[in-house]
Amino acid sequence: MAQPVNWDALLARLAARVGEETPPTITEVDKSMIRAFADATGASSRVYTDEAYARGTRYGSLIAPPAFVSTFVIGHMPDIFHVADGLPRILHTDDQVEIHQPIRPGDRIKAFARYAGARRKDGRQGPMLFQSADLILERHDGAHVARVRIVSVSF
Repeated sequence: MAQPVNWDALLARLAARVGEETPPTITEVDKSMIRAFADATGASSRVYTDEAYARGTRYGSLIAPPAFVSTFVIGHMPDIFHVADGLPRILHTDDQVEIHQPIRPGDRIKAFARYAGARRKDGRQGPMLFQSADLILERHDGAHVARVRIVSVSF
């Protein structure tokens, strides 16, 4: 039988983690990655797969589909979330995506996660722990590419 959760201590410990970051990863994006992702996800716009077409668009080159940001979670999510004793189940519940710049072939993307916080919420089957973290993507020139707020729930 799991020990009862000391909510005050747990939330205080997690509050102290706000701002903590995972070590960054660097990924050099190439055309084949973008095309493979578009094909695998059914993203059908030619701006993701047809170079000649993409050159004639406002983007001027191939770009990655918006959901491509999900390829950067490895090494960051769910690693940054705390696994709480007494709350054996953890589920991914929500993503909120802000894209500031399209991702293009040749971009070197730095990705890292930043712990954003935790809160308790009482549900029908008892207390739940919601945690949030931001996956942050920056281009090699320092431009902010995207922020993905990811929320998990433990119960």
